Amino acid sequence: MSSQTNNAKAALVMVGAMAAFTINDSIMKGVLAHLPLFQAIFLRGLVNVVMVFAVVLPLMGRVKFDLSRRDWALVIGRSICETGGAFTFLYAVANMRFANAVAIEQMAPLTIAIAGFLVFRDPLGWRRTIAVAFGFVGALLIIKPGTGAFSIYSLWALSAVVFITLRDACVRAMSPNVPTATVTLFAVLFVTAGAGVASLSAEWVPVTWPVAGLIFAAAALLIVGYALSVVVVRMADMTFTAPYRYTSLVWALVLGFVFFGEWPDIWSLAGAAIIAATGLFTVLREAQLARRRGRADRALRPQDRVISPRG
Repeated sequence: MSSQTNNAKAALVMVGAMAAFTINDSIMKGVLAHLPLFQAIFLRGLVNVVMVFAVVLPLMGRVKFDLSRRDWALVIGRSICETGGAFTFLYAVANMRFANAVAIEQMAPLTIAIAGFLVFRDPLGWRRTIAVAFGFVGALLIIKPGTGAFSIYSLWALSAVVFITLRDACVRAMSPNVPTATVTLFAVLFVTAGAGVASLSAEWVPVTWPVAGLIFAAAALLIVGYALSVVVVRMADMTFTAPYRYTSLVWALVLGFVFFGEWPDIWSLAGAAIIAATGLFTVLREAQLARRRGRADRALRPQDRVISPRG
């Protein structure tokens, strides 16, 4: 099979992964109109745990438990950040325009670049510095601080970005001895257990069959997204497929309009476009520099760059 054919198929797989993740989020937005946040995440998590053992782990390989104390601390730290990111992002999704929340989440490559510079002394360079600055301008266009259109829930979406950044910093600090399967399993278990404990703080709401069906569909789509993310890493160079990650913004716009009657204003659309453009530049520039440094595989491991933060 030619490299061009392989890349084309990988691009379609990446688009499918982003569709699965984003549709999952939109379904959860609908579920959260009927159930409390933590109850909904916990019920979805129970289904996810079963599906991870049945589908995802066979794709990723063996779960490894004989890790160093430092790596265990990083795996647990990443799992905590995954949990925080899932809670804060879905809380934002439940209370603000869907496409706006997804657009703010796409700031993650920019904040990860900053974390790499501050924590790991990665070179940032003037080009990526300018891209990061423009990305934050795009976020301000969506958030609109100091205006009547400002929503406090935008800050929850920003909090999710912080958790995503810390999560990836934990992964970056892990030794190569930590397999993706171990990281994934503990992330799903932590999100589910955390939501289960938190759900005890509020009265549970009876779950109707239609809502149960939506929860199952959301869980299945999340697993499909995970599985496709693993497949795409094995099919083609991440430098080629990374741009297709931002198709999630297109899905978010369509889903928000069709199912929730939402359409961002012109400033939010401009902000989303700026975030997508600067994030895309940052990802591609990082891949280019990583190849020059001879460590592209380390910089673009699947758990760093592909798997969704949505937990």
